[in-house]
Amino acid sequence: MDPRTWLAERDPRLAAATEGLELFRTERPADPAVALLRAIVGQQLSTTAAATIWGRVEAHFGSDLCCEAVLDTPAERLREL
Repeated sequence: MDPRTWLAERDPRLAAATEGLELFRTERPADPAVALLRAIVGQQLSTTAAATIWGRVEAHFGSDLCCEAVLDTPAERLREL
């Protein structure tokens, strides 16, 4: 069940008040390791800083983003992101 439907079933007034707002990210990375990396970045920083750094990570790795690619990247390069 998607989050908006779950919310509407439990609190129709809150669901109505939030109609049209983007509250939930429903797309998830296919690779659980990528989802974990994103969560770690997000927990350590402000939302804005995390979004900036995650954008750099995605730009650097592109479609090759996976655990192996991150592990093969020197620590100095990761710090530069």
